[in-house]
Amino acid sequence: MNKFTPGPWKAEVDYQGCPYVSAKNKDMVADIQLAKTNNGFVSAKEAIANAHLIAAAPEMLESLKWARDIFENQYDLPIDNEPYIAFQKGFNQLKNAINKAKI
Repeated sequence: MNKFTPGPWKAEVDYQGCPYVSAKNKDMVADIQLAKTNNGFVSAKEAIANAHLIAAAPEMLESLKWARDIFENQYDLPIDNEPYIAFQKGFNQLKNAINKAKI
């Protein structure tokens, strides 16, 4: 299990206007670059939005884990109906997102 910097994280902008993500102890978690893409450069507005999304990651992961634990033990649907199939698809997506975090 990989350990990541504990949350909460915060999106911030440095004195040059470059966004980054910091931890509670002010250590830098991620430096968001205004990178070149196939369509030009990522705008400052998009880079700041990316920083906010990254900063939300610890809380989103905890929410996903909570939902996984609830759903894992609480559903009681017949396996041959559409609600079950839709539920199973969503539940699998939730588990895949948690696994992607490699925790």
